[in-house]
Amino acid sequence: MYGSERFRRRMLKLPTSHPDATPQQRIDQARSGFAACLSGFPAGLVDDVFEYFHDKNAPLLQADGTLPEYSERMGAMLDLFLLDYDVNGDPLTHEDWQFVRETVDAFAVDMDMDVVNYIMVLIVEKGAL
Repeated sequence: MYGSERFRRRMLKLPTSHPDATPQQRIDQARSGFAACLSGFPAGLVDDVFEYFHDKNAPLLQADGTLPEYSERMGAMLDLFLLDYDVNGDPLTHEDWQFVRETVDAFAVDMDMDVVNYIMVLIVEKGAL
């Protein structure tokens, strides 16, 4: 199973696995699930990527009905770092791609070069270099 799919399933189970979760507990669950999927990556990169994209999608996490959309959007970021990004369904804006470029640049020396190359090719294709 892909890392993003594990994350999506975990998020969709929140209403039953943590029915009385506070908004902060939902964020904590999302953060830990996101980090678990990117366990081999630098912690600073994982934190930065989670914070940036979570902040853009945070309201979707708090309502059970919008959990699928939240998990899809956050899952797309996981897919990017797990070398399985859906280029055709690209949900990222130019600004998002610039953030990804800056973040990957900052952590590239601590990352697998195959991942860095994969992401940089996409960044160039999206014109965010």
